[in-house]
Amino acid sequence: MTMFNPKTIRPEVRVAGCLEVVEQIGGYLRLELSEEEVGSFHRHLSGCERCSRRVAFEQTLLETVRAACRTGDKAPYALRERIHLLLNEEDRRQAKG
Repeated sequence: MTMFNPKTIRPEVRVAGCLEVVEQIGGYLRLELSEEEVGSFHRHLSGCERCSRRVAFEQTLLETVRAACRTGDKAPYALRERIHLLLNEEDRRQAKG
């Protein structure tokens, strides 16, 4: 997996908001986003330390779990979605204060 590199950002791509980025982290890590979505995602990360830390954490977590499993197999879809939903709910609670 390619780590986020702010030098690869194309300036013509719009910048996503924090909630949009948080909702897209799973798709980003699974390489499911379009080129435009990845560009917007990267633009946001280049200016948002909080989201950058969140992506780095989730990327490290994913890599650690994969290494521990030693198979490269994905967790069941329902489990991945449940974890993603719980993380999004927590971020929304934190964003509201």
